[in-house]
Amino acid sequence: MAVCHDRRHVRSPQLDDIARGIRPDTTREALARLQPAFKKDGVLTAGNSSQISDGASATVLMSERKAREIRRGTARYDQRLLLPGREA
Repeated sequence: MAVCHDRRHVRSPQLDDIARGIRPDTTREALARLQPAFKKDGVLTAGNSSQISDGASATVLMSERKAREIRRGTARYDQRLLLPGREA
């Protein structure tokens, strides 16, 4: 189930929790009729591009000491990530 904690960027109150992917009524002919999205002679269309539910994110993990060393504050402290390391 999709969960959105910060709703400032959400345009509608409905939040999709299903990746819709390729629709069952999609045909090769319908895809061939789609216009390029960015360039007149381009090949990227709404039919061969990522759906809007695709996304990307990144997480940077570091110690509090390192964050202070590079003068960055702690953005979030997540205890679920505090796992003991194995000693060599």
